[in-house]
Parts: sequence; C-alpha cells; structure tokens
Amino acid sequence: MVLPGGLAGLHTARARGGANGPPGPPPGLREGVPLRAFCSLGVGGPAALLARAQSAGEAAALASCAESRGLPWMVLGKGSNCLFDDRGFPGLVIVNAIDFIEPLGSAEPDSGGAAGGGGEELVRVGSGVMVDALARDTARRGLGGLQFAVGVPGTVGGAVYMNAGAHGRDTWGALESVEYVTGAGTTAEMRRGDPEWDPGYRHSPFQKMPGAAITAATLRLMPDPGAREEARRNLEGRRRTQPVHERSMGCVFRNPPSEQQSAGALIELAGLKGRMVGGAAVSEVHANYLINADGAASGADMLELVRTVQREVRERTGVELREEVQVFSYDDCLAAFE
Repeated sequence: MVLPGGLAGLHTARARGGANGPPGPPPGLREGVPLRAFCSLGVGGPAALLARAQSAGEAAALASCAESRGLPWMVLGKGSNCLFDDRGFPGLVIVNAIDFIEPLGSAEPDSGGAAGGGGEELVRVGSGVMVDALARDTARRGLGGLQFAVGVPGTVGGAVYMNAGAHGRDTWGALESVEYVTGAGTTAEMRRGDPEWDPGYRHSPFQKMPGAAITAATLRLMPDPGAREEARRNLEGRRRTQPVHERSMGCVFRNPPSEQQSAGALIELAGLKGRMVGGAAVSEVHANYLINADGAASGADMLELVRTVQREVRERTGVELREEVQVFSYDDCLAAFE
C-alpha cells in the first residue's frame, strides 16, 4: 500500500490503449530486481518491473503506464509488513520515495471529532517519510499524537494503509486528511468527516479501494509536554519485548477482537515459540514475530510457518488468527490479472 510501511495495494486492469496507444515507458524502469532487498524480512523473488516515484505525479504516471498495458502494479514503502513469493511479483513495483515534511502552522478548531483542546498544529508529509523518524521529531518538539510509532520500521503511507497503532493510539487518530492517486492518473483527497472515513483496528478505507495509492497525509498534532518522555518509554519497551535486531515483518497476526489474550499469547500457549520451518522461526522474544532466523529463509518457508501457526493455534485454542501482514502470492497476482 502505499502502504507497508509501507504497501499501497495490488491493482490490475486490462490493456486499453487509445488512438495514440499507451504512454511510453517511464525513465528509471528496471527489470528483474530482487524484492528481498526492498523488504525488512529479506525474502522475495524478482519484480518483473520496478521504478522509484519521488512525487505524486511520478506515482500516478507509473501506475497509469502499468494499467494502460494491463499490468498488475503495487506501491511499496519500507516493505516492513510484506511477504513476497519466491517467484517475485509479475508486474510493476513502484518504490515509494515521496519524502517531504511541510509544516502548515496552527490548525483551526476541529469540527470532525478529532481529540484536542486547541493549539494543534498541522503537518503535511509525504507517504514515503519514515514514520519512526517523524514520530521522534514531533515528540522532541512537544507535539503529541505519534508517540506510539517510535521504533515502527515503516513509512507514513504504510501506517495510514494499515492504521498502524500501539499503546492505545493509532495512525488515523492523528490524521486530518489523506491524498492519493489512482491508476487512471487522477488525484484525490479524503478528509476527516467524509462519508468514507471509517478506520478501525488495523483497518483503513484504502484496504477497500483497489487502484488507490496514498501519496501524502496531513496530521493534526496537539501540544503535549510529556510526548518526548512517552516516546522514550515506548521505544525502550519495544526494544525490551520485541526482536528488533532480527529480520521480521513486525507482528504477523491481528489480535483477535473478542479474546482476552493477544495473538502472541495464543501462539505461546500453543507451544510454538522457537518453531522452525527451514530458515523461518517463531521468535523466542515475541511469539507474534516470525523471523528470518539465518537470513536464508525462503518465502515458502515463511508462508508454511504462517499456516502452521494458524493451524496449531486453531487446534489448541479454537481461535482463528488473521494475518496483519500483506501476503503476495505470485499465482494470486496472476489470477487477479486474468
């Protein structure tokens, strides 16, 4: 999605051409680039095509070019919640390099339901900005709203797409608006209070909008003298309880909505800490992290371990764990294209 940290999604279309034919190939297009170099897990085969986008216009042009040729396309941020097939991706991967931070000054009083008692500041950021760096910077300046994201290894676009959150906060709680482009080359904006503005736990409206790629977000941040200290505590807690030095996708499974125990606790209850499939392993530090233990795990190893965890947790506890990460099956991509 834009997403993963960021991922924006998979989009397909039939070639449609026109009187003048489809647009020419954009500059900087590369063939057969291994995706393992573009995701935190270090797993994945080659992208059929890959290019970088440094602006919304470039992202729109690349997406439009792919759609005009009937190619699947996706936008990839940091790739911190992506599991790619060993065969790669059979279309165009647009690497999100839309990296800017634009302070907009004081916000008008909010009428759309956002929390805050006045004195908020608006900040517009590119979807390729690293959310950890943004969270650290805003907390240092005494602005609250993103403290939960310190240490999160993804982009703003990915955090928006997945509605990343922790410590009782989430990304959409700090959003004022989201800008995006479509494969048709159009630009649009979704604002707080719009009918389609319906985020939830690890859910955003963009997960139901195939063909939309997030390019920028405007955040409403409130003065908070304790933001820096809270961010420090959150980062220390993350380092203490998560395998931050291992290759992983972050938390793999969503916490079940009606259970008292988290996904990690259920995996541990099923006795799966340390379970291995090839080079893939359930972390001994946090059971909801599946790691590339020796750096040589394959996509097949990781996917088999995901399915093993789901099956054994279901058999032991009766709970069906749902993936939080984005799994890209080569065959599913081709099937969607057809």
